[in-house]
Amino acid sequence: MCSCLQSTKCSCLQSTKCDCLQSTSVAVYILRSVTVYSLQSVAVYNLQSVAVYSLQSVAVYSLQSVAVYSLQSDLTKAYLTKSEAGSEDRRPLDCLEISGQKYAVVGTVLLLLKMIIEYCQCLDDMPSAIPDILTRLVEILQTFNSRTCQLVLGAGALQLVGLKTITTKNLALASRCLQLVAYYIPFVKSHFESRLQPKQHSMLKHFDKILKDYNDHVQEISCKLVAIMDSAFEKQLSKWEVKAPVPSASFRAICKQINKLHEAIIDLLPPEQIKVLFMRINVTFKEHLRQQLKKLCVTNDGGPQHGLVTSDLVFYTENIKMLSCLEDLIDNMDDIWQYR
Repeated sequence: MCSCLQSTKCSCLQSTKCDCLQSTSVAVYILRSVTVYSLQSVAVYNLQSVAVYSLQSVAVYSLQSVAVYSLQSDLTKAYLTKSEAGSEDRRPLDCLEISGQKYAVVGTVLLLLKMIIEYCQCLDDMPSAIPDILTRLVEILQTFNSRTCQLVLGAGALQLVGLKTITTKNLALASRCLQLVAYYIPFVKSHFESRLQPKQHSMLKHFDKILKDYNDHVQEISCKLVAIMDSAFEKQLSKWEVKAPVPSASFRAICKQINKLHEAIIDLLPPEQIKVLFMRINVTFKEHLRQQLKKLCVTNDGGPQHGLVTSDLVFYTENIKMLSCLEDLIDNMDDIWQYR
């Protein structure tokens, strides 16, 4: 039995009877709600607001129906709004905190969670339709994932809302939204497993597949962030010259790009993910630097050029160490000289 979807009635399902699965209306419900919401998915909500990571869009939904679609007690607590003493003004929290993890998400994800809850409640209201409910719920999850990919990684939001670019903040926020949905998929699977007939348990594999798809999508976004920095490193180091003054213009530009990325994602991704991401970024930086040193025929011979490179590297290293979560990221840069 799922710990967060309890007994015969989910204690976390606070809504009234679900009316979304009346025999002939499953497809209609999906087309009128999931598609409508997911077509205006993570990218749209995010890209229309410069401060979406502080949940400007979430407020519209959370203030009206927090109690309706909390998935478990800690999620309910995360959504609770605060009010100033002596004031009736209410405001949403800056992020959700679930099992010790903070999630900065957008309104579309809250709508999706509400729909998941309604489908889970229908298992007890309509036990004979459980296989069909499972199929439809998987379709909803697939639609959200694929549409998010089209709008963010596929840059479909550029045409949809007339943006000039998909920013690193857009990418990080989309990743965190996907991670929140992925967190709950195993609980939803357990909830279905406890209500399906044993001969129907083979259907549960669909949840495993959709979870893999979500995790793969998150990894693709991470790779895209690394690729963005990889392109910036290649551009700057290709015109880098080992000469005074130091730090060089190229290294200044590189550190500026790193700082900009860090600032964009520090409030969106958890510290461990930020550290892993910048470890990968540091690896690609060293690869480009190693190639450029070889091209310029600069070696660690203790000469003037070696000294200039060392000064640039000190500037780069100290810049990284000043960033939150990255204080101990770089031990040394000696391996850039391995070609000799």
